Amino acid sequence: HYTSLRPLSSMNQFLAVAALLSLGAVSWAQIIHPYECHCGLFISYSTGESEVYRLAPLHLEGCEDESLCVAACQDEWDDLTNNGDLTTELDSGYTLGQDICLASLEHFIPFLSNEKGFLNARLCEGNWENTGKTTRQNICCNAAHWYDCEA
Repeated sequence: HYTSLRPLSSMNQFLAVAALLSLGAVSWAQIIHPYECHCGLFISYSTGESEVYRLAPLHLEGCEDESLCVAACQDEWDDLTNNGDLTTELDSGYTLGQDICLASLEHFIPFLSNEKGFLNARLCEGNWENTGKTTRQNICCNAAHWYDCEA
């Protein structure tokens, strides 16, 4: 008697889970994703570029005007970093140089030797664009520890 009800009970559980997953998918589709402008610091190699640091994403009204993203990154960079000064103390308590070295380790780049950092901007899922902004000093990192390249 009980064994004949077991497949029906399993089927009801399956249908309940399927219904919940369907509702979750509909809810997920309604979530509005903001239009993000990303600001990343890159270093150049003879074979290309690597991102070593990223600022928090900025939210814009749309994905059409790349120049707004470039300008927003320039302003954010200048405001947060005192125009790219590696000795600037950030809200985290780290200097910009130390924060870059910690982030570069997360990008699997533990050592940087006398590298200029170039700020790029990317609107939504577009390409990275040069902002014309750089670090004031060159970046030197030894196993995620920042040091003054001139010292």
